[in-house]
Amino acid sequence: MDQLCINQNNPREKQHEVSRMREYYGNSSATLVAIHESIGEGTVKRLLGSFEKGKSGLIYPNQIIKNSLPILKKIIDSNWFKRSWTFQEGFLSKQTIFMFDDFLIDGRFMALVWKLSQFSDAHYEECEDMLKLCGEKVATPVGWTYYEDRGKDSYSLSDKASLKLTEALWAVKSRGRLLPQDGVYSIIGLLPYGDKIKVNYEKDTESVLQDAMLVAVEEGYGEPLAWYGTGSKTQGLCWMPAIDRSSGSGDVRGGINISYDNKSDEKNQPFVPAKGITVKASEYVITERDSGVYKLESEDIVDGGLWKGQVSVNKEKIKLTLSGTREGIEAASEGRILIMPSKEWEWKDAGKKRFAILALKVRNDDIESQVRTLKEGIINLGKGTNNISKKADNLQEIIKKIEEKNNLRHRIDLVRIEEGSEELERLLKEGAVEEKQFIIGLDNQETTEYQAQIEVNSYQNK
Repeated sequence: MDQLCINQNNPREKQHEVSRMREYYGNSSATLVAIHESIGEGTVKRLLGSFEKGKSGLIYPNQIIKNSLPILKKIIDSNWFKRSWTFQEGFLSKQTIFMFDDFLIDGRFMALVWKLSQFSDAHYEECEDMLKLCGEKVATPVGWTYYEDRGKDSYSLSDKASLKLTEALWAVKSRGRLLPQDGVYSIIGLLPYGDKIKVNYEKDTESVLQDAMLVAVEEGYGEPLAWYGTGSKTQGLCWMPAIDRSSGSGDVRGGINISYDNKSDEKNQPFVPAKGITVKASEYVITERDSGVYKLESEDIVDGGLWKGQVSVNKEKIKLTLSGTREGIEAASEGRILIMPSKEWEWKDAGKKRFAILALKVRNDDIESQVRTLKEGIINLGKGTNNISKKADNLQEIIKKIEEKNNLRHRIDLVRIEEGSEELERLLKEGAVEEKQFIIGLDNQETTEYQAQIEVNSYQNK
């Protein structure tokens, strides 16, 4: 039905309408969803029977949830739920109505069942009414839960559901779509800045995602650093999730909440063309890694669950416990680098634990040649007798400035620092480590054209 509402053969109309999905569904009185299947009279009777009150005059929520799950499963297994576009339809609609072939089902009730069934071991006490369990405004992929007749706190047109870009990309990556660009365009209605993303179906899928990332940063969202997964193989874009050019699915395996606040210059953006994004951070080289990699209990933060492992960094051998994807933790090996963004600068983490970008150093032969020549000059100064100390200091200052330009790093994955970040901050305060500008960029090492430029440094304990 939605395809009939927009002329699919008119690119100009389609581009205009796609950016208005947040307005249409968010302001709708009801969203009707056709589920081309029957529920069955027996299923409905069992559900209605579970609402009968016991001798105590109360109902049993766990029984109601149990008898509702077959209906919710039919919705989840339907073609409607498998489409990329319908994810935002459910999240934006305050009232959904599911039209089965034999019954109409209130989407607010299904949303409540969705919410309550997320915890398999949860037990809900007997109550007078299921509405007693609707203590907050909740948006789900099948609609919003009940939250009516609560005076000033009831739903209003100003209530809008929003997700971060990486959250939405993660949610729809397994859903189907006709055009690969819709891997991004089908979820811009969920973004608080979605109306600022210019829809253009003439662009390739990666360019569409890059446009969305750029707008996110302009609006204060740190999406380029906020995701777990594999980066793009395009030069300068490893800070962006790899996206399948044919299906439009991004390799996002989870994410964290990061904001972007450019204090230095409101007009200056952190993107360096053909290189990457700039991050003010401190850098720590992994010197050792414990062999064990362990799975944490949490399953809903990243695909495959969170994993943890221990590493030591710098010549001080500071012990850190890291968490992330299994692939990311296994990749945190000797010679690789942790880039920890400054707490006082642009990229801000809403969580209590610090995060870092696991990276490789990208070799710059010209800069390294200059540094070698200058260091040789310092050695040769020892053969003279006049103003040796002052000349050496001047050369050291020049070396420092040149090495600051050797700041290109290749992103491997995102990690959390579960334990040990206090010791890293101590090194900063003592001046043993300095914060400087890094560029997270280049490409993934499988790309042969640039493979020679990627170098895994063995840490020199001097």
